[in-house]
Amino acid sequence: MSLKPEFRASAGVAALLLLSACSQGTISGVNSFPTPTPTPTPTPTPTPTPGSAFDTAEYRRSNGASSANAISAYDAGATGRGVIIAVIDSGVDATSAEFAGRISPQSRDAAGLRGLGDESGHGTEVSAIALAARNNSGIHGVAFDATLLSIRADRPGSCATECAYLSTAIASGLNTAAIAGARVVNLSLGGPAVSGSEAAGLARVTAANAVVVISAGNDGKAEVDPFASSGLAAALAGSTIIAGAVNSSGDIASFSNRAGTVASSYLVALGAGVRSFDQTGAAFLYDGTSESAPIISGAAALLAGAFPTLTNVQIVDLLLRTADDLGAPGPEAVYGRG
Repeated sequence: MSLKPEFRASAGVAALLLLSACSQGTISGVNSFPTPTPTPTPTPTPTPTPGSAFDTAEYRRSNGASSANAISAYDAGATGRGVIIAVIDSGVDATSAEFAGRISPQSRDAAGLRGLGDESGHGTEVSAIALAARNNSGIHGVAFDATLLSIRADRPGSCATECAYLSTAIASGLNTAAIAGARVVNLSLGGPAVSGSEAAGLARVTAANAVVVISAGNDGKAEVDPFASSGLAAALAGSTIIAGAVNSSGDIASFSNRAGTVASSYLVALGAGVRSFDQTGAAFLYDGTSESAPIISGAAALLAGAFPTLTNVQIVDLLLRTADDLGAPGPEAVYGRG
């Protein structure tokens, strides 16, 4: 999804303003993302709405939210309150004040009996970009009042090197998201094509009215990751977005897989130097389509919270239709819908 140099993900905000006026199983997903960079002093962000109470130092540090010009949505009353965002990943630091009181009791470890504890930090930083608290500390997420349904799906022991995810755990997590009433499901994962159980889970959760956002992958290829393209095909038509990455100038990131043949369902968001924190609370700048996806997920949650009668297909249509048109006119092979 796209906003301009700041970020092309303000599609969600644009849509919002329009409306207000508008067995063990096999290993499926693998995180592939560059080593995060320790966070430097924040650089200036786009000028927010004059006089907004949401124009804080925390907002300016939160380049996931500010690149999307999410302040416009906040001023319109949208914060994600009442919306469940399911993050199927490596778990979360459930002790962090950034998620206090907003972790669904249906959160669980779908790959074992370890609890939610995040060994790699990937699930924590992705969750934070989507919905970390607005508390005058560090950063806040795009939908800072949303509820987190954290589903841990990493294969036990894999995160000592590079996290790998069990297809059975991902499928189980999708079913949990459907039962829990998640309106948004974030899959910052990649790998081979979805399994039969994952395809069934995607069909079920999208039939239950959830928007699904899947990262495009970080191989710099002309086509998105097989997990993304097959996941899109398995889900209810019109319910799913594939997330590509742009840099702070609005150009496609060198590592981001391009839209290719899924251009009509592909949006870009900031994915280079996205500020977040890991499972220890340490701040970093992260690169990857894994970070673009939760920005789009947060935007979808803002819409779902502001307009609860919208279906998942209507939310996705608004995000796609109101995105800035980057590259050649119309859906195109690099930026998709923008």
